[in-house]
Amino acid sequence: MENNIASFIGDNLNKYPKITFPRGHIIFQDGATAEQAYIIESGIVQISKVNAAGEGMVFGLLKAGSMFGELALITKKPRSATATAMSDTVCRVIAKNDFDEMMTRLDPFTRKVMQQLIRTLYRLTNLHVISIVE
Repeated sequence: MENNIASFIGDNLNKYPKITFPRGHIIFQDGATAEQAYIIESGIVQISKVNAAGEGMVFGLLKAGSMFGELALITKKPRSATATAMSDTVCRVIAKNDFDEMMTRLDPFTRKVMQQLIRTLYRLTNLHVISIVE
């Protein structure tokens, strides 16, 4: 079995709606309100951010089996980066309510540790972008 988020969800992945994004489509932008997370079935998604100097930074290229958009759902803050389809991309969409329900199934300690790690990642991501400008 592959070691990605889609393999952990397994057959339940099919219960989430499927959406196709054409190459070049901006799936969500930095600063937008988060209402869902995505799991890539096929294609490539770029996660990027533009710093204060207007320079683009690519944080990663994600492929099939990867989840993105979850950071804002966990932190309850606006999107911290922009997601762009780099090829025709098919994703499963996990609505905020479904995501929150899955999170409540975690034991409290695991949930708190994960939330802390995500908050730290969020801060470091934003600090890194600021430090490049200074």
